[in-house]
Amino acid sequence: MITFFKKHKIPAIMEGSQNLYLDEEDFKDISYPNKMKKLLGEKLLSITGNEPFWEVNKFSCGLPDKEHRDILKTLSNEYEVLLHDMPVAELLPKGYGKFFGIQEVCKYLNIEEKNTYAFGDSVNDLDMLTNAGHGIAMGSGSDFAKNAAEYITNALHEDGIYNGLKHYGLIK
Repeated sequence: MITFFKKHKIPAIMEGSQNLYLDEEDFKDISYPNKMKKLLGEKLLSITGNEPFWEVNKFSCGLPDKEHRDILKTLSNEYEVLLHDMPVAELLPKGYGKFFGIQEVCKYLNIEEKNTYAFGDSVNDLDMLTNAGHGIAMGSGSDFAKNAAEYITNALHEDGIYNGLKHYGLIK
């Protein structure tokens, strides 16, 4: 993926459980690296030069213009390309969104999918917000998430999950 992104001059983002990796110089007109620097501090590392330490859960990329979005479409046989409301896209292997995880847990625990509750705030949560038994968007979430959800709760830091669970009578 990094080779593909570099070849097409698409600014790459790799997210791991501990760090976020990106090469700041690849983001010419996009303020994303500055936003991430403020948010993550030392947890933001360069892709280049840190290869031995890569631990990656997710690939994303900056999308400075329509040409880059069109290039990503060439990956659509293998990946779901999720366009966020900022100029960033996220790539998921086809068929492996968050709802897939819910389905697998339901199978393992023998739970009906209609008895599931999913909380989300972004484009990458749409499949579970629309397919879980009850989709709940965070109050601070994107309009995409809010429009897909059955219920909108408070923001995460305003007891959103607690209030969502309370709304559905799952806790008192």
